[in-house]
Amino acid sequence: KNGFIRVFLILSIVGLFITLINYFPHTERRFRELSKSTTYTHLHFTNSSSVRVAIYKCALETIKDNPIIGYGWGVGEKKLIQCYKSQYMYEKQFNTHNQFLGYYLDGGLIAFLVLLMFLCQQFIHAFKKRKPLFLSLLILFSIEMLSENILSRQTGVIIFIYFVLFFRKSEPLQSKNLPKLV
Repeated sequence: KNGFIRVFLILSIVGLFITLINYFPHTERRFRELSKSTTYTHLHFTNSSSVRVAIYKCALETIKDNPIIGYGWGVGEKKLIQCYKSQYMYEKQFNTHNQFLGYYLDGGLIAFLVLLMFLCQQFIHAFKKRKPLFLSLLILFSIEMLSENILSRQTGVIIFIYFVLFFRKSEPLQSKNLPKLV
């Protein structure tokens, strides 16, 4: 009976998600753009996915030139902007739109690995101490880091570190009904 309820709940959420996408034309257009091959091969300024792909390609090209130590904090973004081949992207001065690529570009392999190790340490703590809310928050921030430089903004760093410190120091929930994470 529980299995049926879970499957029904998941299918309901997926169905609601698909229905909502169809009622918001702007969102529906973005999902359609993801399935077009030109999104990934040609730069279209009206297609945010196409712009991000161009940013990621340029970031990876720039990282290849100095992969071990990076370019230095603040210099990496300037090198990235120099890589942009279109006037539109050069004028907009986009950052990497990916926290991991941003750290790699600025601090090289060392900064990238430190960020990964820090996140892994937090995930391990959340699993061992049975903190599902902290784990969910870490997953949310990690996914967000794939599409935005949240730690490059003062507010992003403050919120992220606040939550990490809060959950690291809080006691785990002591309920027999909580599922074991590990």
